[in-house]
Amino acid sequence: MYSALRRAGFFKGGCRGGACGKCKVRVLSGDVILESMSREHVTEEDEADGYILSCRAKLRSNAVLELNS
Repeated sequence: MYSALRRAGFFKGGCRGGACGKCKVRVLSGDVILESMSREHVTEEDEADGYILSCRAKLRSNAVLELNS
């Protein structure tokens, strides 16, 4: 997911390992597989509201995302 968003110009730089939080997005619909994420950037409450670090996720279906500005 992160690579596609980066190629589309949404992210410049970043750690790609879940430590910087620059790739935080909100999944509005779709199915993703998550790897472990830093709670510094995505709290349990954030995750319950659909926020993830895109570098720590893989899409299992089409998805609609909300990008943070």
